[in-house]
Amino acid sequence: MVPGMRTLLALLALLALGIALAAPVRAQVPTDVHDPLADFARTADPTQAAVLDAARSHDPERLLPATLALERRLGTAETAAGDRYVFAAGVLEVLSIHRSFERNAPDAMPKALGELVPDELAARGIEAAEAYGKDHPEHSDADRVRGELISLTIHGMTSGLANGPKAKEAVESALEKDPANAWAIFALGRMHYHNPSFAGGDMDAALDEFRRAADAIESYRPALYLGLAYQAKGMLPQAKFWARKTLRLAPDDPEARQLLADVEAELGERK
Repeated sequence: MVPGMRTLLALLALLALGIALAAPVRAQVPTDVHDPLADFARTADPTQAAVLDAARSHDPERLLPATLALERRLGTAETAAGDRYVFAAGVLEVLSIHRSFERNAPDAMPKALGELVPDELAARGIEAAEAYGKDHPEHSDADRVRGELISLTIHGMTSGLANGPKAKEAVESALEKDPANAWAIFALGRMHYHNPSFAGGDMDAALDEFRRAADAIESYRPALYLGLAYQAKGMLPQAKFWARKTLRLAPDDPEARQLLADVEAELGERK
């Protein structure tokens, strides 16, 4: 196969996985980072807290109903400050869990997620994040949530070319507003992890960004990606440690289970 054809096939495969291909910039990340969702949770009302608590516990059976309940009060007299941001963040967590099951264990898909139309829910989340960002232009994490949601709507060449740059722009906007936003650092790491080198991929940068994010965020997603990045670098004991930590945070996550099985097999610990 000629080199040009290999490059084209790699590009097509990457787009099919729904990854934003616009080359990310390696950010100068401050040492002291923070979790904006945890910051918000300190003042969240009970309806918002239900979404954030379910997201932290990786519980789709609680997370989806709580997220939809919050959506129902948008635009009503009961709407509270931050509702659109928390709704969009809830949608992102719902769709991240859905994608993990869809790709790794579709037969074990939680019942609550089985009837989702992911792109329709993503569009509602994007709209909410964009509206909140317009009303609160200084708020960096609404941009990050919007960028990650956009990346989840990429399914092939056409949507990749249209939406990849939009996802990249949103994440970079979040980091420009707040370089210490741990979730935006994590999102940048995902770009560096998923993209091939010719499209801005950088596994060393991804590892650094995932480490910094995981130091500030008690969530399964940064832990999982640290495990995946360590595996990609051939650092198997570290990959095993983070796979196990992911499963402590999200015992039912199928991607973490698969990662642990693969790493243990590579270490010769499974037959």
